[in-house]
Amino acid sequence: MQHGARESLGEDKETGPWELELDHNTSSCEDKETIHILAHIIALTSSNVIFTAAPPKRPGPDYELVPGLGHYKFHVTPLPWEEARLTCHREGAHLAIVNSETENGVLKRLFAKHPSVDPESPLNTQAYLGVNDILRQWTFRHQPPSGERPVLPGGYITIDQVGSYKWHLEQKSWDEAEATCQSEGGHLVVIDSEEEALYVLGLFPSQEGEVKGSHYGVRDNEQDGSFVTIYGNPLSETGYERWARGQPDDDNGAEFCIELIRNGEFNDEPCSKELPFICEILFHHDP
Repeated sequence: MQHGARESLGEDKETGPWELELDHNTSSCEDKETIHILAHIIALTSSNVIFTAAPPKRPGPDYELVPGLGHYKFHVTPLPWEEARLTCHREGAHLAIVNSETENGVLKRLFAKHPSVDPESPLNTQAYLGVNDILRQWTFRHQPPSGERPVLPGGYITIDQVGSYKWHLEQKSWDEAEATCQSEGGHLVVIDSEEEALYVLGLFPSQEGEVKGSHYGVRDNEQDGSFVTIYGNPLSETGYERWARGQPDDDNGAEFCIELIRNGEFNDEPCSKELPFICEILFHHDP
């Protein structure tokens, strides 16, 4: 989307830092405060409406022009997040991204223009946003501090309570990719939970043709079918193991590394295969 307003979040030069207020509620669980709208964004539930944003020059039907920002459309039909993203894409747009307090107000006004939405329903206070892009720009301010963080090389995206990540689109072998990550103080990404998987998969480029998969920080060092992480832990103990159908198949007896496919599944590949990759720097790690 081509915004007239600034395209990244954080500190406003005139008003200082701001936070999203989309009629959300907060709750505490094990001393961690959570914004409900975030929970619904990453849960990929099917009970959310959609905000769509389109470039000013090519809006689809039923888009409303907001001068200085762009065109917006409110979709009431509930869809899962991926289907919502594809709906926007077919209209030449993308899921809305909140880039300023002004744009936040626009989205609230769009909610108010649809009184037919049951005020007691989650549809009245929750909608999908372009989380793939939000994770590149914005950290929720209601999350507790995570303590001391390392000084990061350029290009890393930090997600509170999880870690920092960087895409390398230059294709390399597994060993070369891991060496690159280590030179930056990190390692090839290893997913430890379904929650982290949602964050990491959200970092894949939005156009499927750009990147289909990446190297993953797990390999079969003994070449006996026992995949372990770069820390030496069995893959089965990481909290996330999702092989694609028929995998691992060790085709030709030479597939000892793992490719993370953009749908979150694993495929075993030769370690010499050149792929893009994601480096990860954790705030802490307990192997």
